[in-house]
Amino acid sequence: MKGGHNLKPAEVRLREGNPGKRPVPRPAVIGDRAAPRMPAGLSAPAKTVWQQVVPELVEAGVVRTVDAVALEAFVVQVAVMRQAQRELKHAPLLVNGSRGQPVRNPLLDVLTTAQAEVRKWCERFGLDPSTRTRLGLMAVRGRTLEQELDSKLGPVVDARS
Repeated sequence: MKGGHNLKPAEVRLREGNPGKRPVPRPAVIGDRAAPRMPAGLSAPAKTVWQQVVPELVEAGVVRTVDAVALEAFVVQVAVMRQAQRELKHAPLLVNGSRGQPVRNPLLDVLTTAQAEVRKWCERFGLDPSTRTRLGLMAVRGRTLEQELDSKLGPVVDARS
C-alpha cells in the first residue's frame, strides 16, 4: 500500500473514469493460463483440497501454472489444519507436561499455526469474501459482481462528466 491508501484494481480505476489521471498499469501476465499440475508427492488429504479448490481458481482466472508451488503450500496447510482438528476432537485440551504438570495440548499450536497460514494463503488467492470484494473478484454465475450488475442495470454513468 502506498501512503496508507488501499490501491484499487486497474479495472475499477478504469470504470470510475480514473479521476486522478495517473497511468493505469496493465496486468502483468506471468506463466500461461493452463491449470497448474497437481504435485505428485501430495498426501491424499492435500490432493482432496487441491481437487476442491484449484479448478475454481483456474476458472476464475486467479492462478496460472507458475502458482503451483504456492498452491502446494496452501493445500498442505489446509490438510494439516484439518488433521489437527480431527485429532483434537478426541484429545484433551490439556495434557501432562514433562514434569507431570498440565500443559496446553501441542495439537492446539499445530492447529493455530496452520489456521494462520491458511488465512494468509486465502488472502493471496482471493479465497475470502473481503479480499474478493477488494480485488473486484466477487463472482456471480462465473462473472464478476461488476459484470453482473452491468448486465442487469447497465453501465454506471459518471454524473460528474
